[in-house]
Amino acid sequence: AAGHTGYGVTDARDVYRLPAGVNPEEAALWVMTGVGSHGSRLSRVKAGDTVAVIGLGMIGQMAAQAARRLGATVIASDASELRVRLGEASADHLFHGTPEEFADHVQGRYPDGVDVVADTGSKVSVWDTCMRMVRREGTINLQGYYPGAFTIDSYAAHVHRVTAVCPSGYDDPTTIAEALGSGDFRIAPLITHRFPASDTRLAYHTVMHAPWEMVGGIIDWTGE
Repeated sequence: AAGHTGYGVTDARDVYRLPAGVNPEEAALWVMTGVGSHGSRLSRVKAGDTVAVIGLGMIGQMAAQAARRLGATVIASDASELRVRLGEASADHLFHGTPEEFADHVQGRYPDGVDVVADTGSKVSVWDTCMRMVRREGTINLQGYYPGAFTIDSYAAHVHRVTAVCPSGYDDPTTIAEALGSGDFRIAPLITHRFPASDTRLAYHTVMHAPWEMVGGIIDWTGE
């Protein structure tokens, strides 16, 4: 339920039926799937594109899977060995290292740049890193959450003719529910943590203080 509650009062217009056979654990993370799909739609990802994804947390994994679902070739990176290993479920090519090291790698592999760069982190300094990877007239998808002021070298962006999109939220719930039912998204292999509702303190502590140890996390209310 929304708000991490076992029971909640919800407007009937906000309730929808999950397709038969959907794994409840995967359904609990459907918002992440929606965020990734929303970003790919706004970035106009299409078959034949090459998409570079920075960060393989749950948002990054879903952004990668959403792009692949549209027919793109996805290259993705993270500084966490765990996330890179689990990224085999999401991306075609994987890189272990910092965003700056990833940019070097992408420049070597794609000298003209890639069609779309999707950043899923929180560093406001990431723009220049994305610019190093994107092709002329390509798209930068700022899929992450960026507190504070975001600075852009407008001249470089102008000369390179880039498009920037700032997705927020998720697509129509019914559409995402159908996607979950189709099996196009692989979520279960990405669930690294399952917390009983009685131990939510540990869940939030992990998110706040050791996020690199987690990809997908769920709270189990069945015993409450």
